[in-house]
Amino acid sequence: MDTIRRLALKGTELEKATVHTIRLKLVKIGCLFQRKSARYVIPLSAAGPFKELFEHVAARLRPT
Repeated sequence: MDTIRRLALKGTELEKATVHTIRLKLVKIGCLFQRKSARYVIPLSAAGPFKELFEHVAARLRPT
């Protein structure tokens, strides 16, 4: 979780958040993981309160 905070949350509202807060806002999301060939797809609700933040974190953690 410390790595996620350091790499992906820098410059966001959760940059200095506790592990508990990060877990509640980003990890405990209501979604279904779908496997499509060799990739996993995470469909997020359009009404998700932290959708933009989650997408930002996912983009920063995506391999280049």
